[in-house]
Amino acid sequence: MDAVGGRQPSDQDEADGRPGNAADARASSLSVSREADRFSTALVAIVSLGYAAITYVGILQNVGGTEAVLSTVYAVALVALQLGYFSRPGARLTPVRSAVALTAFAALTYLPLVQLGSYWSAFNGFLAGCLLIALPLRWGLGGYLLVVLGSSLVERRFGADDLEPTFAVTYAVIATAVTGLVIFGLTRLARVVRELHEAREELTRMAVAEERVRFSRDAHDLLGMSLSTITLKAELANGLVLSEPHRAHAEIAEVITTARRALGEVRMVAAGYTTLSLPEELWGAQSVLQAAEIDTSVHGADVVLPAEVGSLFGTLVREAATNVLRHSKAEVCHMAVTREGPSVRMAISNDRAGEGDESSAERPPCTRRGIANLRQRFAEQGGTLTVRHEDDEFIVVGVLPNSGGAD
Repeated sequence: MDAVGGRQPSDQDEADGRPGNAADARASSLSVSREADRFSTALVAIVSLGYAAITYVGILQNVGGTEAVLSTVYAVALVALQLGYFSRPGARLTPVRSAVALTAFAALTYLPLVQLGSYWSAFNGFLAGCLLIALPLRWGLGGYLLVVLGSSLVERRFGADDLEPTFAVTYAVIATAVTGLVIFGLTRLARVVRELHEAREELTRMAVAEERVRFSRDAHDLLGMSLSTITLKAELANGLVLSEPHRAHAEIAEVITTARRALGEVRMVAAGYTTLSLPEELWGAQSVLQAAEIDTSVHGADVVLPAEVGSLFGTLVREAATNVLRHSKAEVCHMAVTREGPSVRMAISNDRAGEGDESSAERPPCTRRGIANLRQRFAEQGGTLTVRHEDDEFIVVGVLPNSGGAD
């Protein structure tokens, strides 16, 4: 059992969703995401090159000489334009660029028909797919249907004479439609995978930032009182070394105990396990404040609360006790926990507020980092945290819903 009311984090705690384990899971997830990104991009390239290669081989079997050279140039230009712009996952498809690219793609799709005939018409499907990729849905679908239906006219005008016309037209229309959908589907898949990968990276960056905030907040909330206690006890022991060596020895022993507890708290923060026990925090704060010759009273320490509520109130006790020691010359401090219908209220007050270190007089207590952190945490649990001055008295009041608490 730890002196702060919790326990040392075990290996099982770290395996059950603790920050270190979660970071490893996020790294593994990102690795899988990168592999999926590469695979989808490679799949688009392989399928596109495969379709182009089949068409190109068919052309070379029927043409030769200059026409073969030109068909090579046309095919390379078409595939480069498609993979380099339309089907590249990271490409920005702006209206102007897309208009220029589609015009060039259409020219490379239809003009070579004059030289190469229907052997080149297989590239109609590439144009149909690029229209779906580059244009808004309504316009892209319209362009896709126009190219698919237009492939029948291309086949009638440039088709080979040795094929039955109805079969040739039907084949051209179906081939164009299917090729266009395959090109569009694979490209869209690659882009969705890329977007997912980028979203995961952003979530990872946000998770890292949140973890830094959590670590900083928990370190402040948990260690502030322990370090203040060590300082207080060490100063007290230093003043008693000559006059009361036995008491000085006892104070030094408490310093060692508190330092060990602080070490355990550091481990708790690193492991993400920061549950505190309210009764033990109240007892510990009362002990430290009384050691500083502050008359401290505690009421309601035996109130049964849900773990989360008790832990957050325990953190409030630590912060308030630390502020009493560091930012006041208090002589009296009161801590009380009470039920108010469906809520639980904790009030902590001390006199002679603002008479401590000089830095505290330059900034209001409500702007201190610890209070700001606690306000956020209370709000996250549906509660409120208020601070106020009444004459020379400083009062902190925290209210939380008592969901799950025992009556």
